[in-house]
Amino acid sequence: MTLLQERSLAEHRQPKDADVPGALERMDNPKVISATLSVLAIFASLAADKYGAGLPVPPSSLLLGAAVFGAAFVVPTRGVPRPNWGVWLTLAIPGWLLVSSYLNHISGTKRLANLGMEALLVLVIASGRLCVISAARGAGIAVVLGSLWGLGTLGANGYVGRLVGGWGDPNNAGLCLVVLGCVAFAYVRTRLARVLIAVAGASAVFATFSRTSLFAMVIVILWVVVGDRVQVWVRVVVVGSVMWYVHTLPATDYATGIFAGRGGSDALRRRISRAERLTVSEHPLYGHGAGSARTNVDGDTFYFHNSYLALRAEGGWILLLIVVTLYALLLWNLLRLPAGHRKPWIEASLIGVLVCAANLGEVFLAPPAMIAVGVALRHLALSRRRIMDPNAPPPLGLWERSRPADRLPFASGTR
Repeated sequence: MTLLQERSLAEHRQPKDADVPGALERMDNPKVISATLSVLAIFASLAADKYGAGLPVPPSSLLLGAAVFGAAFVVPTRGVPRPNWGVWLTLAIPGWLLVSSYLNHISGTKRLANLGMEALLVLVIASGRLCVISAARGAGIAVVLGSLWGLGTLGANGYVGRLVGGWGDPNNAGLCLVVLGCVAFAYVRTRLARVLIAVAGASAVFATFSRTSLFAMVIVILWVVVGDRVQVWVRVVVVGSVMWYVHTLPATDYATGIFAGRGGSDALRRRISRAERLTVSEHPLYGHGAGSARTNVDGDTFYFHNSYLALRAEGGWILLLIVVTLYALLLWNLLRLPAGHRKPWIEASLIGVLVCAANLGEVFLAPPAMIAVGVALRHLALSRRRIMDPNAPPPLGLWERSRPADRLPFASGTR
């Protein structure tokens, strides 16, 4: 056997994927498909459904669907098993809504197809088919571009003096900025990138004049800054208190200070909130089916503002239990990781979703929340793999290229 044949055979026998330190996050040699999927995630984050009113499928769904389709041709990382409970709970969301729709004799085809696609998005991120670094790139660039777009077009929309940009409304803008900002920060390492995302994102959140988004931004920053300086139960109590307070906002007169002009919208919110509770009380166990989270106030139809109640409207207490269990298990397992393996910004992205869900409409089943869940599942799987293999290197930064020492022996020219 010639030397060339021996080398070829040895390369064929080299361990693959997770068996090779440095390949855990599929960042040794970023592929074109990874960059393409990142761009799709960027535009999906910026594509508001109002810009595709004439299309049978919302533009954000089309772009995320293209990303999922492209990721289907990428081999998942082997040796990094996903938490089974995360997979089954994610699939249970569209699955139970299908059952609820059948029980209510409605089709809900478009809604079910959209949620099925988002569930697949979670799974392709969690499996490594869509690299978490690509997801972080998409999130970070979307925050910066979306912020600049919104600040540059301030006042050129139906919401006077409030930032909208490409997100359609200030509430959706606040959700995307807070959650995607946390996802990006989880992997950003360079100071310039962190400053750019922080300044642009914080300015844009303030410009939305969304009180819930501002509360969410403050609480996620406090979660990361305080970190391990206080016990976990103290942070949980504080976050729980903030969530309770945010839940009471529609029922209180908070139109003071810079929000003095919001008295009319607060009165409408209170009426919508009463109508929401009346709707969810009709079919409390299994809900009204997919796409039913709407209510009628004085002849006008409104989407639910409370995402917790929206889950109950569509899938009853069962769907709410599925989603809350998914988030509770994610946070519980993330907080139990050793200090060297934790990423507080990933925890913060989930907390941001829980806070925003109180008043910002579609939150739990929106693309930013599903991206955060996928990234959290992926980080949990990778951390467990590193705990089993202490020789695995730390994760690379958002803009950091592969380390030569992490490559295969033959790739570095040694035998």
